[in-house]
Amino acid sequence: GNYTAEQQAPDADLGKSLREGWRNIAPEGRTFGLPSVRTDIPKPKVGSVANSMNYGNEPDALQLLRPPKSVELGVNEEHYMQLRPKEDVRALMADASVPMSDDEFERVWEMATGADGEGPERACLDTFMRARQHVLTQTLQVPVPF
Repeated sequence: GNYTAEQQAPDADLGKSLREGWRNIAPEGRTFGLPSVRTDIPKPKVGSVANSMNYGNEPDALQLLRPPKSVELGVNEEHYMQLRPKEDVRALMADASVPMSDDEFERVWEMATGADGEGPERACLDTFMRARQHVLTQTLQVPVPF
């Protein structure tokens, strides 16, 4: 054929439903289905093998393929996120043979408690180690390799 450009153009209603109620337009605020990670409901206190819901505490693919060494010792992510008093963190650092002076520990502790927002008496180990890494990157002078 010899069709004109107007005849070859797509119809104005292409991809749209003309029937009322069948359109793919959702009302404002409407969501469909359930989220993959259920953060909208609390995690049950007692876990069950029959419950297949992911509450955000499941390991991701990297953790399944290459689990951290701490998992073999029974230490999981929740242990790192638990708020601890200053002396517990100091003892954990000493037991792990992490070299820190008292001044460095105090500086890192102030940064960690400020980041956690739980007051000056408690911080989680994860935040403390992140604060320590931040202090180390600020204080280390790395020579230029060339």
